[in-house]
Amino acid sequence: MVRDDIARRCVNLTERELGQKQGADFDKGYIGQQIVAHVGMLATLQATRDHASDQLRTVFDQGIETTQKHLDHAKRIMTQLEGQSVRQATRPSTESQTE
Repeated sequence: MVRDDIARRCVNLTERELGQKQGADFDKGYIGQQIVAHVGMLATLQATRDHASDQLRTVFDQGIETTQKHLDHAKRIMTQLEGQSVRQATRPSTESQTE
């Protein structure tokens, strides 16, 4: 099935991309991937909910709420990681200066 092939390729590409990163770069790459995955899941749940029976809509609503919370959490983590990168980049050098 094409959808399964796409999913498999996404996993392989993500693993290859993240496998080249270390430390803070890995953390930001991983969280970035999680943000994209949660946005995709949120869109899937919302679209599916629109075509579901009234009985199933409450299940989708719960999934949407949980996914939104996870997405918001991932965004907060990314903001923290970006803040750490900025602080590290602006730290004064600790090397001794000689004249």
